[in-house]
Amino acid sequence: MPLSNTERSKLFRARRKEEGGKQFTLWLPADVARVVAAESKRRGVGESAVILGCVREVLIASEDSLPNE
Repeated sequence: MPLSNTERSKLFRARRKEEGGKQFTLWLPADVARVVAAESKRRGVGESAVILGCVREVLIASEDSLPNE
């Protein structure tokens, strides 16, 4: 039997809490929001996935630019 939206949300929040994640609301400028929505539609994924992908790219780039210790 499939899970209800409430049950799915509870499981999602519990998993994020275990992983040390944090839920927050992100307000984007209108032009950025349009690009995120278009990319979301193009890839067939949620807008959160697009935003998290961008964040990961920035983190990887910043790690590459850090001096070696």
